[in-house]
Amino acid sequence: MSLLTPWGLLGLSALGVLLWLWRLASARREYRIASLIPFERLLQRPPRRRAHVIVNALFWLQAAAIAGLALALAQPIIRRRPASTALVIVDTSASMGSRRSGATAFERARRALLVRAAAKSPTEQWLIVTTAPSAAVTPEPTSDPLVLSKAVQAAHVADLGGDLAAAARIGLAMLSAAPDRILVATDEPKPELPAAPRAVRTEWIGVGERATNVALVGVESRGPLCRASEARVVATVRNFSDELAQVTVTAQQSGHQLTAVHAELLPGAQQSLSLALPESAQGWIQVTLAGAGDSLAIDDSAWVEPRHLRTLPILLQVDDPGIQATVASWLSACEALVVTTNPESAGAAVRITDRSDHIAAAAELQIIPPAHPTPIRARWLIATDHPIGAYLAPVETVTAPVNLSAGERAGIPVAWVLMNGRKIPMLVAHDTAVRRVELYVSLAEPATSTPLILLFFNSVRWLVGESQPPTTGTPVVVNGFADGSVQVKRPDERIEEAVAAHGAVSYEPDQAGVYEFRQGSTAHVLAANFFNPLESNLLAPVSTWRPVDPAMMPSHVRQPAQEPLAHRLIVLMTGVLLMEWAWYTRRERLRGHRAPPIVQQGLQIPVDTAAAHVTEPVTR
Repeated sequence: MSLLTPWGLLGLSALGVLLWLWRLASARREYRIASLIPFERLLQRPPRRRAHVIVNALFWLQAAAIAGLALALAQPIIRRRPASTALVIVDTSASMGSRRSGATAFERARRALLVRAAAKSPTEQWLIVTTAPSAAVTPEPTSDPLVLSKAVQAAHVADLGGDLAAAARIGLAMLSAAPDRILVATDEPKPELPAAPRAVRTEWIGVGERATNVALVGVESRGPLCRASEARVVATVRNFSDELAQVTVTAQQSGHQLTAVHAELLPGAQQSLSLALPESAQGWIQVTLAGAGDSLAIDDSAWVEPRHLRTLPILLQVDDPGIQATVASWLSACEALVVTTNPESAGAAVRITDRSDHIAAAAELQIIPPAHPTPIRARWLIATDHPIGAYLAPVETVTAPVNLSAGERAGIPVAWVLMNGRKIPMLVAHDTAVRRVELYVSLAEPATSTPLILLFFNSVRWLVGESQPPTTGTPVVVNGFADGSVQVKRPDERIEEAVAAHGAVSYEPDQAGVYEFRQGSTAHVLAANFFNPLESNLLAPVSTWRPVDPAMMPSHVRQPAQEPLAHRLIVLMTGVLLMEWAWYTRRERLRGHRAPPIVQQGLQIPVDTAAAHVTEPVTR
């Protein structure tokens, strides 16, 4: 056995104080007289000579309590033979907050882990890692049941997506040797993986259950692109169910309902619902979804700031005269769009060009035509879950001069063309700090294809980026502060401290809702939304578990197990103190019954256990 904090043994010096108190008490005999309470201090006299210490079992109980508490402060540990180690992965992603009946999936996982922690071997060490965010909640492997219990109790569900495989990689990096087993507590289905040699035994604690759910998967504030109008909120709702779902989407502000819309969603369908807002609607609007068969609450609310569209300036810089004529005719049909060819014009929201140079100050739609523009009739595949692909069918037939040249086309593909069994991206979006869309189609020929026109205008609308709040887990930058401390008021009313550097605060929201950043009289408000179709899909969840690569396993020598004794000593000494209290109470009760009455002023006065203490020296 060894001590982690030997200085805790200095607490044994309290034994000297205990001996002095007992020696002082041995020199006095006590009488209790109620009428002499006002003279209690006057009657206290020090003993005239030194007295011997007279002790009993009460003294030994007190001495044992002091010695035990001092030893607990020294944190003794016992080193045992090399321990078995378990890597415990706890799923804390948003889907673990689903509730179909009774407790949530996370509450069931927590109970199962607490039972296993209490029943494990004293030499088995656990390292507990959560998935959202991926982090270890125990700084090192430990076998202390109390520490493990506190770690499991402290874990909570976050408004984030989770990855079991990423959590396992973090846990393995913190271990010095390969674990004997991996324990996974999750609502995800256990994947059917082929048996691999040298694979670590994996135990699956499945707490999920198939459930229906309706969810908000997107929300934005926008008006009709081609005319000035009132602000509108467009909420995209998805039915994760195999049944028809009746849903209601409500827009409210400060607890007052502004508007609502009802819809009927087919099984597995996704639909965008538009809600018109009054002219007086300013600030953040909360969008709420309600529907039968909903099993997850976190994806039923979102926040958006409305914008009242009046004019939208467009910078047109196209060298090809055919493309310029086509694009100019399309844009001129929209009264809300103001087209200019002067790069000095201030406030251009979107730049449309066929040049290869990029202007970082404006969102950009870059047209990349083929070298020899020849119209090709082909089938186009559309990603309808992206805003640019909205209002289009998943498969469209398009006739246009497409650019089929080979080469890497990085970004988010929104539309592909099927040619000779290949999928070639034709429209690619770049969702970075400055949005950009690449359109690999020539618009020089008179194009009348409706899908192509919709893709063009949806790209312009998406590039404007109309009031799209960040999502949880995505860092945001808030400008306008002086360097120093900034208070952040979270949606759960907790206050955090952030540091502003170079006039900006970098912050990563992990909870859906409205955040307020305040520094003196300067305040900024923003909202973070939770949109994650993988977490919202409770009917057919997808597993994020991957088999552990044996090459990633740590290969160091396993360290002996350290079994801490401090908590056991504290529990034991608490019992000793309770015994001391019971002993003292019983002794005082017996003394109160046995003490003879005291005659004073001709009256017989019984002894009162709550009376004052009158002491006199003991004659020896």
